[in-house]
Amino acid sequence: MDRIGSDLRGAGFEFTTHTSSDKTVHSAFLRFPGLLYEAGLSPHEKEKLSVKLEINTDPPGGAETDTTVLNRNFLLSLWHYDLPSLMAGKIHALLERNYTIDSDI
Repeated sequence: MDRIGSDLRGAGFEFTTHTSSDKTVHSAFLRFPGLLYEAGLSPHEKEKLSVKLEINTDPPGGAETDTTVLNRNFLLSLWHYDLPSLMAGKIHALLERNYTIDSDI
């Protein structure tokens, strides 16, 4: 998060963060106030764009990764799971996680 924050600040972005690292999957929310208004995507000056980042510190074996490079307003390289690995992760979560059922439904 420190590196991401430093790079974003260096590119001139203002943002707030909220991080959680108490589980295997660490997550962070980045909130950019006013960015949507400045880009002409929202008429509300105080509306925030929220981006959630998740990093699995113990990824499953066999997953394949891919790299996507975006070059729009600034160069951004994203390292992520490929689509078949993402789908396998979703199916695994559905089959293996314990879900509680609300008896009032």
